[in-house]
Amino acid sequence: MALVAETLVEEWLNRKGYFTIRGAKTGQGEIDLLAVSFREPDAIHVEVSVSARAIGYISGPPIAKKPPEKLKASVEEWVMRKFRGKKEQVARRREELCPDRGWRFMLVYGDLKHPEELPLLEGQGVKVKHICDVLDELRNLKDTRTSSEASGVAELIEICREGHGGK
Repeated sequence: MALVAETLVEEWLNRKGYFTIRGAKTGQGEIDLLAVSFREPDAIHVEVSVSARAIGYISGPPIAKKPPEKLKASVEEWVMRKFRGKKEQVARRREELCPDRGWRFMLVYGDLKHPEELPLLEGQGVKVKHICDVLDELRNLKDTRTSSEASGVAELIEICREGHGGK
């Protein structure tokens, strides 16, 4: 499901006028999506974590409830790892691919077992957006179709939401 979610998020960004780079390698890791607008000086680094059956924290183990101080520390570590990387690898890779941009950070998420992570992520400067909100916006961006594989998926979602052809 992660690949489908990334594809739909990429289509959403493309329809909003962003050029996207997907799966840029960063040493041992990978950036889900980089989105650059040629009309604006900033850009967005997007991580996608969508699951239909959440089993743990976005910010990693343990699955059991974390005390507030450990939760805050694990969210800070996750943000550091995902958006900066070990020895700033992620930040350097973004700069190599899209120099001289002001970077914003975003997490697109699905079902959460521990939603208390969301305000902590926002406190770290990460905009959080539910995948359903992305799909709703994608549905409303009909006039800006692209030819990506997700365009067809987005159209199928629209057909399902509108009904079954009169049945």
